[in-house]
Amino acid sequence: MTNNLKENIALILSYNNLSQSDLAKIIGVTQKVVSNWVTGVSNIPLDKLLILAEKFNYSLDAMVYEHIGYNSQQLDQFVKENHPELYHNEKKQSISGGNIELDHLKELMKAKDDTIASLKMTNELLKNQLDDLKREIPKRLPRDNGSNNKAS
Repeated sequence: MTNNLKENIALILSYNNLSQSDLAKIIGVTQKVVSNWVTGVSNIPLDKLLILAEKFNYSLDAMVYEHIGYNSQQLDQFVKENHPELYHNEKKQSISGGNIELDHLKELMKAKDDTIASLKMTNELLKNQLDDLKREIPKRLPRDNGSNNKAS
């Protein structure tokens, strides 16, 4: 079995918060069989691969040859939870389906850019504070005037 396929099976488990037992029930096999697929001990039969791809909205090509990402339902859920202003349930827009308006994508990119700018500003502020501390610490440390080296 290709590394992509076994990694993709593991990703499907992770993305969907499923245990190997849960996936086994969905596909109609035992948990041990799923474990063997994930570890590469055995190959997934084509009929089970078809079920897996169909249930989780992936193409066979993607399952076997690519590193899968979130599917359309997961992307929609992510946007709905993290950017509700961009999710228009009444219009049933889908990011992965390419139906989201360009303005909304621009807003999302601007939000990302604003976040990056904010992080850069915070980083610069922290660097300045660190530089200030580096200058201040020597002033606050007790000075050694050679008093420890006096002969008795």
